Amino acid sequence: MGLQKKSSSATWVSLSKGVLSTKRDGMKEEFEALCGRLIGLEFSDKKLPETFGSKEIRQLTITVSDGRANYKLGVDSSSGYGRQLKAKLANILDFSHEIELVPTYVDETKAAGMFVNSGGSPVKQLWRKDLPLEGMPAATCTQFKGKDLWDYSEQEKFIEQYIVEHVVPRIAAVEGFEQDFAGEASSQELQEFDDKNEGEAGEEDDAPF
Repeated sequence: MGLQKKSSSATWVSLSKGVLSTKRDGMKEEFEALCGRLIGLEFSDKKLPETFGSKEIRQLTITVSDGRANYKLGVDSSSGYGRQLKAKLANILDFSHEIELVPTYVDETKAAGMFVNSGGSPVKQLWRKDLPLEGMPAATCTQFKGKDLWDYSEQEKFIEQYIVEHVVPRIAAVEGFEQDFAGEASSQELQEFDDKNEGEAGEEDDAPF
């Protein structure tokens, strides 16, 4: 579910422990930020490789163009990266400006996040734990062996629908990219992600935003 430009030619960007990287001809190149125009955003179901426990996630994939090439970045939508990315992209009204994405990661706590700049200015989250969107479902809590277990699944569904209804049209309006609501990335792209992306499994904190 989401938006992607017709051309699928793009370089996958890996994100692991706050470090962005690409691989070309077997050579790995690391960099601190992903910069350019946001030209695509979509959600899809994905099963991670065995090295990450073969768990299934809801993946958020964005496509960024720097004017010379397109780059795709896929993150777990419910991870620290994904939650902050959604909350900040939702607060951008004009996607004709370039954005800058700078991931953060703290080893001690495994807390992951994402700084977002638009047009050279930092973007704040549209919602927070203490300031939710109107109508956003609250997380539910159950206890297991004396420990609190929080379920954010309904909240995540609500946020995804909000992104599709409010953010995707803003991206599409800039250059008229066609919307694709099939909800699945192509098998070739998923294979490319498996081959090139180190993933960010386990790199998330417990807070919802």
